[in-house]
Amino acid sequence: MYCMGYTRVILHILFNFSIVVCSYSQLPQEESLQVRVSKEVWLGAVVHSNGFGVNLDVAKFKTYKKKNLLHVELVNMKHPKEYKMLGFGDESAKKYVYGKLNYLNIIRFGTGRRKLLFEKFRSNGVQFALNTSAGFSLACLRPVYLQVYKRDYNGVPIAVVPERYEPSEHGYYDIYGRGPRFRGLFEYQFQPGVFIRAGLEADYSVAPELIQNIELGIAVDGFLNQVEIMANNDPAFYYITLYLNFSLGNKFY
Repeated sequence: MYCMGYTRVILHILFNFSIVVCSYSQLPQEESLQVRVSKEVWLGAVVHSNGFGVNLDVAKFKTYKKKNLLHVELVNMKHPKEYKMLGFGDESAKKYVYGKLNYLNIIRFGTGRRKLLFEKFRSNGVQFALNTSAGFSLACLRPVYLQVYKRDYNGVPIAVVPERYEPSEHGYYDIYGRGPRFRGLFEYQFQPGVFIRAGLEADYSVAPELIQNIELGIAVDGFLNQVEIMANNDPAFYYITLYLNFSLGNKFY
């Protein structure tokens, strides 16, 4: 009698255990995979209000919905008043930006957080996350070279040569066109600073291990010294840009 009672109790426990196991095994496959994600890596192409660039992000597991973020980015920065025009005397010459002193590229290297806001409810849904980062920013300034006229004693042009643009020396009638594209590569000047970046990301990838997202956000770069792009315009200590980022990547389990 006692054996029969113990047998019923054991069978009852095993039955309940089997129900729990079955219900767990029926969880969506994508959800169970997401729990096991240890790292996410994606490459991006960014278009912002003053230029464009590329970036790399690595997100490492902290909790299910929060991850530590490493962000590396290279962007160019244009002045809002830049306008390309033809040089004097020859419409076939390459256009240039009158008054532009320096080309500006910015390198950003920082850390931050990636927080999952809304998960996908199905494989073809959209997942939303908030990405924030801050860190070191480096302004890389390269001087602008132009093709300028050399004249004889009577003021007649006798040659065209590349020279670094100097507002006090090169007026409109002295400029033939844009200079060699890679001239000035060994004349960079650097200004250190910091950046803050925050964006709302929408991930629309279908495969659970892939990352395909669009991110909309804002970035602020601030520097220790003023950064000058255009002549006769006040140099700036900081730049604020709105950006749209397109990324592709992978998840690692």
